[in-house]
Amino acid sequence: MDQDTMKHLDAELAHAGEETTLSPLMQQLERLRITPDRELPPMDFLFRLFDKPCFPRHELVGITGKAKSGKTFLTSMLIACCQTSDILALHRSQPLPLRVLWYDTEQSDESTQDILKNRILRLQTQQTQQTHPRPLPEWRGVDTSSADTSTSKSIYAPPSQGGDGGGSLSTPP
Repeated sequence: MDQDTMKHLDAELAHAGEETTLSPLMQQLERLRITPDRELPPMDFLFRLFDKPCFPRHELVGITGKAKSGKTFLTSMLIACCQTSDILALHRSQPLPLRVLWYDTEQSDESTQDILKNRILRLQTQQTQQTHPRPLPEWRGVDTSSADTSTSKSIYAPPSQGGDGGGSLSTPP
């Protein structure tokens, strides 16, 4: 061994038997560490799908699947249900509307806008008309405050007029 290694080893051995002190960061990591016997608080689920709890609060969730398996439609249901408490078989467990970050790595800006107008807003509009009328949230770039026929037509456009082939959710009012 070289002389520097011997000095380092001697310094370490000099501390043998001393109590190890943890930095505040290491103490926090130790408190947050998950072990097999640690008591965990119950999970707070944000939604129920077919009456089964799903999407716990404070969790990062990724939706994956094969092409055309319904990932975008499920995401559309979730986003719509954040403002409207019930969308098809999905129920929001929380009483107040939710704020979420929707990040779709497979969609262009135009496709995302099409999904917003022709799926999410249609799902919300259909549900609010069936339950109790209330104003829809203001989405960036989409005017939902007016009820004129152009907005209605864009929300209820059949697939041949700009939809993605998913079919009509409802007939125009």
